[in-house]
Amino acid sequence: MKILLISDSHNKLVDENFKEFDAIIHCGDYGNSLPILKNNNIHYVIGNCDSFGPKELLLDLFGRKVFITHGHYYGVKESYDRVMYRALELGASVCLFGHTHIPIWRPSDDLLTMNPGAYMDDFRIIITDDYIYYYFEDKNYKKFEFKWWWKLMSLDEILQLDKVQSSVKKIDLFVSQKTKFSKDYMKAIAYKGLVLHELGKTNDALKLLYEYVPDINKMDSEGVIALCSSIVDVTISIGAYDQAAKYIRIKQKYLPISRQSEYIKDSTRLYLAKRDYENAKQSLKEYLDDDITREEEIFALEKLSDIYYMERDYDKYLELIPRLESYYATTLDLSHQEEIAKNKIEIAFIRKNYIRVIQDGDSFFNEYDASIDKKLLIASYMIKSYILVDNYKKASIVESNYEEYITIDYPKESLEFAKAALDLYIHTNTASSIISYRRKIEELEDVLNPKEDIKKVVKKSKKKEEIVIPTIEEKEEVTLPLIKAEDTSYSPLGILNPKVVELPLQSQKVIEDIKTVKNITVSENYRKLSIIFDTMNQVDHNVKFREAFRRASIEIANQYSIKEIYLLYFDYKYLGLHYKVERVYDKEPKVDLLDGTLGYQAMQMGREVFLDLSDKTYSKSIVTGKDFISDTYAIAIPLFDNNRELGSITYLSDTPFLSEDLCYESLKLITSVLNTKLIEYLDREKNDIKNSKMLFIQENMSLGVIENLEGYYHFSDKAQEILGVLETLTDKDYFMHMESSDVIKYKEILKELYALKSKDIIFEYDFKKGNSKVRIKERFYPLLNNGMIIIYSLIEDITSEKKEKDDLVALAYENPISHMQTEVKLTVDLAKEYSKKKLSLVIIDVIDSLFYKDIYGLNFYNQVIYAVGLKLKDAFSNHFNIELYHLFGTTYAVLIKDINDKRIVDSILKNALDNASLSMKQLNYRVNIRFNAGVFRLGKNMNFNDIHELIENASDALIDASNMDSLDNHIAHYDSHLAKERFYQNHLVTAISEAIDQGKLSLMYKQIVNLTGNKVLGFYLEISMDTLEISKEDMDNVIKKKGLVSNIEKYMLRMAYQEMRLFNNETKAYPNLFIPVSKETLEEKYLESLATNEKFYKVNPKYITLVTDSIHNTCLESLRDTNYHLASKDIFDVYRGLCDYLIYDYHGVNSSSIPEILELCEKHNVTVILSNMDSSIDIDMARENGYQYIFGNYYNKRFRIKDLLQGVKRRKN
Repeated sequence: MKILLISDSHNKLVDENFKEFDAIIHCGDYGNSLPILKNNNIHYVIGNCDSFGPKELLLDLFGRKVFITHGHYYGVKESYDRVMYRALELGASVCLFGHTHIPIWRPSDDLLTMNPGAYMDDFRIIITDDYIYYYFEDKNYKKFEFKWWWKLMSLDEILQLDKVQSSVKKIDLFVSQKTKFSKDYMKAIAYKGLVLHELGKTNDALKLLYEYVPDINKMDSEGVIALCSSIVDVTISIGAYDQAAKYIRIKQKYLPISRQSEYIKDSTRLYLAKRDYENAKQSLKEYLDDDITREEEIFALEKLSDIYYMERDYDKYLELIPRLESYYATTLDLSHQEEIAKNKIEIAFIRKNYIRVIQDGDSFFNEYDASIDKKLLIASYMIKSYILVDNYKKASIVESNYEEYITIDYPKESLEFAKAALDLYIHTNTASSIISYRRKIEELEDVLNPKEDIKKVVKKSKKKEEIVIPTIEEKEEVTLPLIKAEDTSYSPLGILNPKVVELPLQSQKVIEDIKTVKNITVSENYRKLSIIFDTMNQVDHNVKFREAFRRASIEIANQYSIKEIYLLYFDYKYLGLHYKVERVYDKEPKVDLLDGTLGYQAMQMGREVFLDLSDKTYSKSIVTGKDFISDTYAIAIPLFDNNRELGSITYLSDTPFLSEDLCYESLKLITSVLNTKLIEYLDREKNDIKNSKMLFIQENMSLGVIENLEGYYHFSDKAQEILGVLETLTDKDYFMHMESSDVIKYKEILKELYALKSKDIIFEYDFKKGNSKVRIKERFYPLLNNGMIIIYSLIEDITSEKKEKDDLVALAYENPISHMQTEVKLTVDLAKEYSKKKLSLVIIDVIDSLFYKDIYGLNFYNQVIYAVGLKLKDAFSNHFNIELYHLFGTTYAVLIKDINDKRIVDSILKNALDNASLSMKQLNYRVNIRFNAGVFRLGKNMNFNDIHELIENASDALIDASNMDSLDNHIAHYDSHLAKERFYQNHLVTAISEAIDQGKLSLMYKQIVNLTGNKVLGFYLEISMDTLEISKEDMDNVIKKKGLVSNIEKYMLRMAYQEMRLFNNETKAYPNLFIPVSKETLEEKYLESLATNEKFYKVNPKYITLVTDSIHNTCLESLRDTNYHLASKDIFDVYRGLCDYLIYDYHGVNSSSIPEILELCEKHNVTVILSNMDSSIDIDMARENGYQYIFGNYYNKRFRIKDLLQGVKRRKN
């Protein structure tokens, strides 16, 4: 079969090889080609430019009814709805038209709609048995699979049809070609009954099936089995169990011996439907004892396990399912494995085995790509289990991972999840989440238990059709849609010469009689339309569409009885404009609330929809979400963009406005104009986004650029080169290249960016590139445009920088002499293990180790260090939870994880140290090694601010061990640290308090060092006691406890001015002083105190720098115009231009970020001072990286003013 379809040839003559085609169709506007069409028996219709020909044709063509028209009578340039309804009305399955000059392909279950485009522009369609080809200039540019020959469908194809309305026609056509009561005939009829039942037409299904029961003796066994099977399926589903039992018995009589197992299956289904579980179990057990196949055994086991699960007989269920799991694993049946895994988790939760729920839940999510309802259910059990074991952090992680799946499509599972999450946030006292989840629970409960007006429901709802089992005696003749005998369209001759039926137009569709319309009505309507169109056209082209809509809506309300107008459209998400009383409100409706609204229905169906309050299908207001009140009139008209449903406009009123003269026609015209303006506006917005994107890419050509839009990643050429990927990836494909832990952090960053909570975020992660990994540094830039968020990011390959850093870390972790882990690695491991609060730290030293250095020399001493390390390693090698470190010289550390029991620790140490001593003696008789070991055991109730305190405590215990006097290895424990600390603190508080009360305080000057010039930039002031050297931390703690922060800082200010005056009198110079001041002090007339001291001591303020945590919103901002300098610890003060110095915590920032901070400060003329430089490693790193100004405990020495004066005098001399 080969059919040529053309249209709109106009003045171009139709020139084809007509003999090549079995049929040719022309859809109108044939122009000069009419003689050609007539001479070659081409089927044609009249077009709007033609004078002769039928207006419509209905052809029986090769097994299909085909409706043909030009389309101008049905307004196809505005909508295809009317022409498609006409085709369906005539029973056609194919609708062909032209007029638009645009090729169209629109398939559906009931109708295929096509437009070949304009022949004058070289467009045409060729139809074959299996495919439809769209051609342009003799080139096939589109190809669609389409089975034209319905009657050639096989039985297998019929039995695999979806249970939808269109399948009924296909089955009718199939059976019309079969002998009545034959095997294929009866199987098709039986399947048709199931299709009708699925469509809700149960009475029709029963009537069809029971009609054939009296003729069972005319069928073969396969036909009887198929008929009885369908009757059994339908009757069981409607609860007609006596009928089901009857036809199960009839079916059994016709079953061959090889298929007798079907009787057991049918009986079991009946027992289960009747909830007769005892008989079902008995039947299945007998079935299992029989000689059955593996597949039959699995069927029985599945049904039996289902019964045990429904009866909550979990022991028998769990006993049975391993046999099923083994079979499913062999056959790779993941769906059944997933269902069993879900049931096991539910059983574990019911039995309060919460650890099992958590473990199996994690495995479930890792192993199965489960449906949303199962994800929500398992996540609910995990959240509840984590709550019951007091692990709220893990419960929060589960909640955040699966909260997005809550949906009214699965209200029961969503409600369970929401209740579990609410319980979690009640425990953690998170107010915002509690409110959010209570709202969600109310919404989901309303979905499960809708609150309806019972009276209204009773009044308006249709009475449900009663299902009736037909009586066989009252047999009615069935009229199947068979082809009439006189219709030759299915004969070989009929195929070549299809029967043509010329149809007159229906009067209600097209009015041929021209009626006179009152001129006054038409003129008045033109005047109204003119006002509205002029109003829209007066709006400037660059003004947002919103304003054009508002002005047009005002005029529409003035000219017609319309109260409200709602425009709904889709632009990456659903957006709306709501007009009411000369105001327009921007809306962003949620997708799940759109169902059932008039405007959404019109948009989805692509046609006009009128409000019918008696039909609850789409009677909700899109604004309130509730049903419209009575006396509401509305129409929703769809909007299109290139035949794509773009949105809709809904017009509403409390009066029947559509009955006004030409109101309906006017609203159609107005909607069309607004449709055009909306498309123009969206195109401009898209161009703006495109321009922003191109500008961003051009500015960052040297870096890789990624665009993240709607779950898709688009990569620039440089980004493709860095990552080794294609131009576009989905987010899932992109995440497959990343580590799972990085994916979680990455998604959290995206969540913040999409919420516009953060910007300019930097994230580093490993990315799989081929068989290797690259280290990526990504900086994110969210872009907001017309409510749509696009995330751009710049990526760099920092693999080499990461390797250099890792190499430095490796050097810091390994001692070059002993090749053992160092103290740096010890602090890292302690930090990891500290949270468990269960470990023992041992510091080991060789007794009299310097003796070997003094007697045998440095080389022998180094050999001893290396050998001792090896022997200690051997001695502890049997313990997997012990790590060994080399601190310095012959001092080592041992970290015993998860053990803090004194007896166990002593036993481990004694055996290991004794073995090490013996091994060293055997190695060299001159070496008699014994050890001191100091032990600190960390317990649950111990808290420390610094990991180094654990090392210090173990070192203190080592001192106690070294004081022991015995010939064995010495082991001492640090158990009295709390008492010692309290004793020390009490004495310290007393001493400091007395000094403050008696005014025995002095200023201490701590150096701020210029590393590059080996000079002192200035001095940071601290308060101390005259008679006792104490730490700054201890001093600060006492001052805060006594509430003297403000008084002490003002005292420091006055003393600083006084000592600067003294320094100037002696040296004729001033030191640069950095004076700390807190927020509390700034709030107590600090500037007045500053001015008083400056005036009294006559000190030049340019040598004074005031240091505070943040300058912004404090009184210090006003000092920028004076000679004072300001130092801040807040980096945002750099951006604000409020400070001269930035004091930045060296350990509080990623070292890779320091160059960026230095660059930022240099740009704003701000000097950076890196604080907390506490170790030689910090200093070496600072020198290596060229950092200039540092401050910290490495230069721990503090001076008084007299020491400074003496130093200056010595340099002068």
